[in-house]
Amino acid sequence: MIDDLKDNVDELNDNIHAYIKSTFEYYKLDIFKKSMNTTVSLSRVFLIGGIALLFLFFLSFGLALFIGDQLGNQSYGFFIMAGFFLIVLLLVRKYGRKILERKILKTGSKIFFND
Repeated sequence: MIDDLKDNVDELNDNIHAYIKSTFEYYKLDIFKKSMNTTVSLSRVFLIGGIALLFLFFLSFGLALFIGDQLGNQSYGFFIMAGFFLIVLLLVRKYGRKILERKILKTGSKIFFND
């Protein structure tokens, strides 16, 4: 009877250790998965953002040259484009924070809470 009890306690001890080890491995894998999803998302954002930035640069440069040709002075086109970007900057500064926070929270929630 004591031997059976000892065997049961040893088996319970082994089961507890196996459970703790498997739980630890599960959480380690889950953290790895979530960190990789975050890394992939950030990489994609930087890649798309970089390409969009180059596109915007060449588009604005071309528009500045075009506007300058139409007005007869190249510098006018660049000043008009600078004014346009100043207005965009002020609008983003005033209204962009809430939109950006909402987007980041929504995307982060999808990555970390949805599997």
